[in-house]
Amino acid sequence: MNFGDLVLTPGWTWHDHVHEGSERIVWLDVLDGQLHRFLETDAFEPGPIHDLVPPQSAMFYYPWQSAVDALGATELGEDRMRRVRYIDPVTGGAVMSTLDCALWEIGAGVSTRAASSTAHHICAVVEGSGSTQAGDTTIRWQPRDVFSLPAGQPVRHIADDRTRIFVVSDSEVLRRLDLLVERVVGDDS
Repeated sequence: MNFGDLVLTPGWTWHDHVHEGSERIVWLDVLDGQLHRFLETDAFEPGPIHDLVPPQSAMFYYPWQSAVDALGATELGEDRMRRVRYIDPVTGGAVMSTLDCALWEIGAGVSTRAASSTAHHICAVVEGSGSTQAGDTTIRWQPRDVFSLPAGQPVRHIADDRTRIFVVSDSEVLRRLDLLVERVVGDDS
C-alpha cells in the first residue's frame, strides 16, 4: 500500500495491519459496523499468524494515481466538483455492497454550490486545505484531517488550493434500497 491507495478487505477474510516503515502514517479504516450490529451479523474471529502476502487484485487494490488520472478525465459536476467513484472491475458496481468510496476534487479558490444528500459521508483530506459549511457549522481542514458530513444538511466546500478528498458513504446501501436522494440546493453565490 502506498500513499492514497484504497485497499479493501472482503468480509470474513483474515488480514493484518503492519507498518514496517520509519515515518508516521495515517491509516483510515472504515467499517459498516453499525449496519452489521443492527442486522446482528457482526462477529470477530482471530486469524492465524502467517507471513503470506496476497497478490494485488484489481478487485481489492485501487492505486492513488489511477484515481487521480480518472479525476482528470471527469467533467465538473453541477456542484463545481470533480468526482469519481471506485468501481468493482468485475461487476461495474460499487466496490462494496454497503459502502460507497469516492474521490472528490475541488479547484483552487472554488466555492462549491450547496448540496444535500440522504447519505452520511466520512471525508479524509488527502491534498489541499479549506473549509466546509454543513448547516450552521463551519469547519477548517487540511491534509490528513478527517471529518463527517451529516445527512440532509446543505453542505458547501471552499478550497484554498486544489483539494482532493477521499470519501466513504452509506450511499450504496441507500441506493439499493431506493432511498438515496442527492441534489444541489444552493444558488451560484
